[in-house]
Amino acid sequence: MNRLTTVDLSNPQDVVAEAFDSDESVRLEFQNAVAADALTFAEAFAAAYKMFIDFQRECEGGVQRGLVGAFIHGVLDDCLTSVKLLLSGKLGASGNLARQAVEGICMALLTAHPRTLLFKDQECNYWKLVVDEDERAEGNRAPYQVLANESRLGLSAGAATQLKRNIDSHHAHSHAGRLAIALRMDLAPGGKIYFGGHFDAEKLDGYRAELRQRTALCRWALEVMQELVGTVRTLPVDASE
Repeated sequence: MNRLTTVDLSNPQDVVAEAFDSDESVRLEFQNAVAADALTFAEAFAAAYKMFIDFQRECEGGVQRGLVGAFIHGVLDDCLTSVKLLLSGKLGASGNLARQAVEGICMALLTAHPRTLLFKDQECNYWKLVVDEDERAEGNRAPYQVLANESRLGLSAGAATQLKRNIDSHHAHSHAGRLAIALRMDLAPGGKIYFGGHFDAEKLDGYRAELRQRTALCRWALEVMQELVGTVRTLPVDASE
């Protein structure tokens, strides 16, 4: 919100108006500043979504298959919504969703595995842990579990570490602190502090870096679908089999 002079947030009617405001002026500033990076993201997302249309069909017919498709759907939804938040000036919230997208990639990998994996010195079928809402299937644990089962999952060396590193890069976005304060204000001396989203030219390099990261997430999602589609086809159509 860049209209502190015209919005009175002690007035409930103004609060309602602000809650439904489209922040068009903020989004226009982003559109003018990061158009090329946004287009690159769009191309990567479109390619991943095109693959997802066919991948989703392969995920029909069983609980395990359906969970894999649901996690990949969530990855793409989180990526797109994350970028929408970023282009509305809400970098912290955008980063949280990007982290969730990486967790979704990890959970899809774990869920699609046709055999047991190792969790806390116990052999388990991950997808059954998800169905049972077992605490070992909580999303925040997934990157560590992928790392621990990297060889069983058939991942290339360093892939799990890269996923974990991406998660770690969003850690500061997830908690109150100095970074959270900085994301709500202009970085230039005497800069304003905002409620809601805003565009800050001093953060332009950061905005572009975040968009490139979301683009990478879309490409990872595409690669994961390409890798998993053959495995999904071998999974039971009926979960009871």
